[in-house]
Amino acid sequence: FKSNIEGQYCPHCGAKLKLPDGVEEFEPMGVAATLEEMIEQARLDWISGMDSLANAKLEKAIIDSKKLNYAMGEANARSQWVRIEMDYQDQEPLAQRHLDTMFQLAKKAKMPLIEGIALFRRAQIDYDFPERYENAMKMLHHSNEIFKSEGNKQWEALYYSEYGSVLTYKGQYYEALDLLLKAKKIQDKYQLVSNLKSTISSIANIYLMIKKYDLALKFSNEGEHLADSLNDLNTKVFYKNQKGVILNKQFKFKAAITQFKGGISIQEPMGKNQR
Repeated sequence: FKSNIEGQYCPHCGAKLKLPDGVEEFEPMGVAATLEEMIEQARLDWISGMDSLANAKLEKAIIDSKKLNYAMGEANARSQWVRIEMDYQDQEPLAQRHLDTMFQLAKKAKMPLIEGIALFRRAQIDYDFPERYENAMKMLHHSNEIFKSEGNKQWEALYYSEYGSVLTYKGQYYEALDLLLKAKKIQDKYQLVSNLKSTISSIANIYLMIKKYDLALKFSNEGEHLADSLNDLNTKVFYKNQKGVILNKQFKFKAAITQFKGGISIQEPMGKNQR
């Protein structure tokens, strides 16, 4: 039996599966797949700025997962709810209760991965508070110990990306860059494109800050190509603007204006469609 299989869970109880070599990778089926699709759609709604709709879908996913005793689905929905709340920081007590429930789920279902995700999210909330920072970093590092033990490459890469962001904020750019490049290597290998988009932008931004403009432009171009492959117009606009800033720093003003105008030309029809 394989000892280290990623992203494979029972569609009924959420327990991690270990399958023989040669067997096709497990994919959620039936109601479990429907719940995971609902959670993913909620994430996409949030990215598109429709937070209320996203929260409504997540609340339904939590209720339905509880009815089915589908621990991983409930944990994923609660985790995404907490991530959305982090943008506003006006319902922290409720976010913490969601995380408390995730810790209880992890213990009841005997699923360490849920504990790791809860630690990761709590760390993200807590290190914004100076008095909680030291303990938050301990939680963040412990979460990755769990991710690596569980063989979950998606969350391991998210840890490297998140820790890289923390170090970027502290001005430790080269240490941050090493972590972000490590995250990108994993995300490239496993085609974790939804996470890769933000990792590439963070790498480009660091190169911009340390004035390595050619490398910044290289990664920003890669991000735009990824956005094109996904038909992700919002991300494409972001990279157009990022490239405009980089080119402006290189004193390539005409090229920078072209990028800014390109972003505007994409945004204008998007705005009309939303009205």
